[in-house]
Amino acid sequence: MTDDLLSALEADILAQPELLSATLDLSGWDPGESYDRIIFTGCGDSYHAAIAAAHVANGQAIEPHDILCNPAHLESGRVLLVAISNSGKVRTTFRAAALARERGARVVAVTSRTDSPLASASDMVARLPKRASDRPLPGMSSYLTSMLAAMMPFLRECDLEAAPDLVTTSLDTSMPSLVPGPCCLVGALQNRATALYSAAKLAEVMGDVALACHTEEFCHVELFLMDKTRPIVLFPSTSDDKITNVHTALRQRGFNSTMIGCGPECEVCLPTTPDELLPLVNCVPVQRAVLELAKERGISSWNFFKDEERLSISDDLIY
Repeated sequence: MTDDLLSALEADILAQPELLSATLDLSGWDPGESYDRIIFTGCGDSYHAAIAAAHVANGQAIEPHDILCNPAHLESGRVLLVAISNSGKVRTTFRAAALARERGARVVAVTSRTDSPLASASDMVARLPKRASDRPLPGMSSYLTSMLAAMMPFLRECDLEAAPDLVTTSLDTSMPSLVPGPCCLVGALQNRATALYSAAKLAEVMGDVALACHTEEFCHVELFLMDKTRPIVLFPSTSDDKITNVHTALRQRGFNSTMIGCGPECEVCLPTTPDELLPLVNCVPVQRAVLELAKERGISSWNFFKDEERLSISDDLIY
């Protein structure tokens, strides 16, 4: 059971270049006009993808619950809402999409299910490719494909065809082991999405506690919570000088800090990547690290599936 489970997870991670190529073929969509406000929304991994896409589109990432509680978000002239959900069944997301459509917004669903409630609540569907395995898996390939599909129309000056090759190269990149116990993942701008997503995968697969925070927030709060021996992983971009300064200050004082990125100052070096595509590439070494941890511990179930009571509560609240 353990071998089958981890083999399916590894296959999903390794299939990402092919699935990204399929996304480029399947998921193209055109906003159709100019908008006064572009909102990206989704829950869980889909919200992390929304953060990255919003940065590329000069839009906003707003959780669907916040849209439902404050519909004024939808009342800023011409609004485009991009709603992300691989399954298309997350209740809060499709309700926010339906409300936006009622209020006159144009709604685009990013989903693998064209027959889903989210697709029905939307004006247009950017269809995601389906994974090869039907087994319940932590969101690996679905995260990258949904992020790429959401941001594609706003990357006209970026070589999107390079994305699968960049991810292929990143799959061969090794990073220091994330030892059991609390770690901290730090990123700003589009890489805030990477930090949040990485922490979520450590929790979902392993049950490890991981803090995720913005670069500035780290200096105010999380810095004071981290033992010097615990891993601190930072995700830089070319427009975020502060994170490099944080990394230097930590290393000089003996903290266990690692930077994942394209620059020469990074301990984990990735292929040279446009800033817009960094979230697609930066999370791949973390995915591999999570897989290796799972292999080392010989896990027989994803952490989120171990507690049936909590899983039932989660399902009731989400779907």
